Amino acid sequence: MARLAFALLILLALAAPAQADSWMAPGPKLASSADGTTYVIVQPTKAWKDVRFQLVKRAEGRPARQPPYLVGRRTGEPDRIDAEKGDKVLARGAVDFVPLEVRCLNGGRGFVLFETYANVGYHTVFQRHDAKGKVVWSKSLRDLFSAKQIKGFSHSVSSIWWYEGLWIDEAAGDIVVGYKGEQGRGVLRVALKDGKQREGSAKGLLQFVGIGSAEERIRALDSAKKWKLDGVLEAVQAAFAKTSTPLLARLHFAVHMHAAGDESGTDLMRASAQAGTAPDARAHAVRHLSMFVPAQEALPLLRDAMRAKDDMVWSASEEALRKLGARAVETLTAMILDEKASERYRAGAATALWNMGAPAAPALPALKKVAKSGLPKLEYAAGHAIKHIAKEAAR
Repeated sequence: MARLAFALLILLALAAPAQADSWMAPGPKLASSADGTTYVIVQPTKAWKDVRFQLVKRAEGRPARQPPYLVGRRTGEPDRIDAEKGDKVLARGAVDFVPLEVRCLNGGRGFVLFETYANVGYHTVFQRHDAKGKVVWSKSLRDLFSAKQIKGFSHSVSSIWWYEGLWIDEAAGDIVVGYKGEQGRGVLRVALKDGKQREGSAKGLLQFVGIGSAEERIRALDSAKKWKLDGVLEAVQAAFAKTSTPLLARLHFAVHMHAAGDESGTDLMRASAQAGTAPDARAHAVRHLSMFVPAQEALPLLRDAMRAKDDMVWSASEEALRKLGARAVETLTAMILDEKASERYRAGAATALWNMGAPAAPALPALKKVAKSGLPKLEYAAGHAIKHIAKEAAR
């Protein structure tokens, strides 16, 4: 909690710490088809109204277009996404709600909007659009489940949290969604053609480790682990071995493999922790780097990551340095004393010491020095670090 409070202070662009029903303003969404031939852009306005879409055919020879981010909105993310020059817009128009997720179908056959942003479970759950962008069918939660089942899902003030993952099974022509309620987990298949539904098998979730976007693959892994399915490691290893697998998914797979004793992802984790990597992937690599390499090798990379402009990478660096405990104190001390570095960088190091507690005691003289630096954010973090370390040490 202390780390979150400080991040709010020094990163003014960030939203307040998430509450059960806090929702950021919705950003534009881009989803590519599994075969990479088409993508769909859904563009809400700041007022959450007048939601527009474009269904776009990718130019021949170009790789699948990747979204600039996965979830939520962060400082520096675009307010608008457009079709790239050379790609062909197949259809454009309006949709009647802001979707939480979007999936694009192979071959320009249309797209699927999933769930209503900020009101999950209460309005449209699925809306299938054809190649011209016209609505084929829509489903609400009441169309899919009984009142008793819906009551058994987790409820918050704004939403009904019923699902755990969403995938498109192009071969079977189905939308596949995992759900969880009081009666346990289940898998629902909804036909793309007409919206007819049937219960599915959890075993089929493993195929999605090797299909789709990074987000879909990561959710497939998470779901397979929750279901305790056989063959998860083998599926992950096969997907990791393919360089066409999205980098963020490969990094998640590397962590899973490492836990099982397979260190094949070490080189990728090390390389991805460095500048030049997409922020979401770099943040994941930074957060897990010390699992793969010795502390003395990780520290220079984590120190460099603290200089990143992206909030996600900065936060991952603070977390990783903190978790190294006493092994990072000397490096963090040097960081807070570096007068040539930015205040954000030095304050991040002080925050790591603050959250580390008693193991950071050797840094107290340096913290007391920078607590009078005249830099408000650094002074704030250093002051709280001094109090917290002293309190922890007194126990």
